[in-house]
Amino acid sequence: MKFKKLNYATKYLIFSISILLVINIAASILLIDRSSAFLMGIIEERAFDIANIVSSMIDGGKLEKINSEGIGSKEYQTTSTMIKNLQDKIKLKHIYCIKNNDSKKFTFLIDSNSGQAIFGTPVVYTDALYRASLGETTFDYNPNENGNGKLYSSYSPIFDASGKVTGIIAIGFSAEWYEKQIRDLIIKSILIVVVSLIICAIIVRTFSVINRERFKYLFNQLNILADNVEKVLCSIDKMSKNVSGKNKIERSFYFQNKNPNDNDIDILKKTIVSMQEKLNKKVEIMHKMAYTDDMTSLKNKTAYLQAIKDIDLKKIGTISYTVAVFDICSLKAVNDNFGHEYGDMLIINAANILKKIFDINSVYRFGGDEFIGIFYGLSEYGIIDLFYKFDNEISAFNQDQKEDSLKLHISKGFSVFNKDTDTCFKDVFERADTAMYDDKAKYYETTGLDRRR
Repeated sequence: MKFKKLNYATKYLIFSISILLVINIAASILLIDRSSAFLMGIIEERAFDIANIVSSMIDGGKLEKINSEGIGSKEYQTTSTMIKNLQDKIKLKHIYCIKNNDSKKFTFLIDSNSGQAIFGTPVVYTDALYRASLGETTFDYNPNENGNGKLYSSYSPIFDASGKVTGIIAIGFSAEWYEKQIRDLIIKSILIVVVSLIICAIIVRTFSVINRERFKYLFNQLNILADNVEKVLCSIDKMSKNVSGKNKIERSFYFQNKNPNDNDIDILKKTIVSMQEKLNKKVEIMHKMAYTDDMTSLKNKTAYLQAIKDIDLKKIGTISYTVAVFDICSLKAVNDNFGHEYGDMLIINAANILKKIFDINSVYRFGGDEFIGIFYGLSEYGIIDLFYKFDNEISAFNQDQKEDSLKLHISKGFSVFNKDTDTCFKDVFERADTAMYDDKAKYYETTGLDRRR
């Protein structure tokens, strides 16, 4: 049989009740233990006091004269009457006198309860009774059966004038009464535990219902937010030219296809994580769109201006960089004579060669026919070597072109940052731009082409 997994509210309810149950049971056990010990302490203390009082009132010398033939004697009657009167005053049911014989044997001597314990009847031996025969007031923590029933007993020795123990006064408390008190305490503790659990269950359930309503409201708001976010994400996909069947607006967040075994907290957590992951991916796409040129996949003018800002914000002299400027010659003539499709092909081919020779993350398309490179840590010898490779790549490319309109001619120039003279990026750029225009002038002078075209 397959059981349905409990939801969060039910789990929380069961967990709370279990914790409370354990605490209540532990507290009840501790309370019963402490209460029973306290009650036994009171019984012991009272029994000690009564036993000592009674034993001090009995003449040990007269008690020693009482034997089986002296039950009706004056000594017996006097002692028995005194014990009976004292019993009536303190309202204690069990007071009796024990005679200690040799070899740890004890017998009943006087019983205040109209002779329930017959004179001479053996008394069950206990260590507490034996210690009392040696002159010590004691208490027997284990109840014993005798002619008066099951009792907890306290024993106090009776001395004669010479200090000899001639008898023992026993004060008995009903074990049944004590056990009844403990049973009543256990029942009350169980009732307290049950009532506490019921109250706890009601409170927890009430809060669970309230929280569940809050979660429902939160999920509704999350649905609305998801709809809006999904529309924004779809718009981003369209802008990035990635629109296809799989990018249609659809509820792709976690809560639409949630695991039925997840609780409310898990659903909320996974939904937020799912939304966050999708948003992060789309933010990356938007960032790339904002800083990438669509035609060439190089960084665009916005990225270039941000790079300039970052350089100028840094302290002058802490960074070393080289600026290179590239310009496609005769692009306007190609557009005018062969169409913009050919012009676009020149731009794309120029960008591909730049990406092949230089770091793609360091080259920017600034305008229609102009590219700018910012190379950190590149020396003058390093840029000259790259320019040499770049020229060779251009020559190899042009040799493969059958149409003159697709051949590339790119003017270029560079400048290295000088920490002693340059105060900002503009100083370095202007030198590189001037060098590029000088190279461009040489190209038009050599070819005889109209520079304006």
